[in-house]
Amino acid sequence: AAIALSQSGVQACSVHNNCSGKHCGFLSFAHHQGIDPKGYIDHQHPVQQAVNDAMGRMMDLKISDHPMGIDGCSIPTYALPLPNLAMAFARFGTGEQLPDDWQKACHSLYQAMVTEPFYVAGSERHCTKVMQAFGGQVACKTGAEGVFGAAIPHLGLGIALKALDGNSRAAEVALNVLLDHLNLQPTEAVFEQHSKLHNCNKMHVSSVQLALVK
Repeated sequence: AAIALSQSGVQACSVHNNCSGKHCGFLSFAHHQGIDPKGYIDHQHPVQQAVNDAMGRMMDLKISDHPMGIDGCSIPTYALPLPNLAMAFARFGTGEQLPDDWQKACHSLYQAMVTEPFYVAGSERHCTKVMQAFGGQVACKTGAEGVFGAAIPHLGLGIALKALDGNSRAAEVALNVLLDHLNLQPTEAVFEQHSKLHNCNKMHVSSVQLALVK
């Protein structure tokens, strides 16, 4: 896609950012609710306040009580406990303890992710590959700084991971191993318990594997 964009003569801008879909969601919400979208990325804007309320409801906590920063695409982001994030993913997958309209919304979003995983993250991202491999059993999404989340509705589980070094390769391996320990059977042969590392000449030079420390 990047090569095609370059060849077209169109100059890349913010609409080509991989977070542009999320920003479209913010703007669509503002339009739907009749909210002035100006300044929608500010943490005090009604759009971000609504996002915080929704996250807090899914996680059973008050978002504003936690440290806030600005993420790579300019919106507020928060340091939140992993158990609460895992709870949110579990609720996203099952709809448990949520109002009926929230359950329907979560179900629609879940089905959209697992039915068309390419549109979640493109062709080469790990979350896309996992959703393709597990045929609707798992919805997952990678995040910045080594964060990974997953919902497994038929087991009533949510997973939240954070690689301390901020690199996604360790989180990807950890997710694979967890899914394997849950006895989930992938439908495609793209699932591995290690991450192969290649140099600039595409030579396999090493692998990342999980080491359990007691």
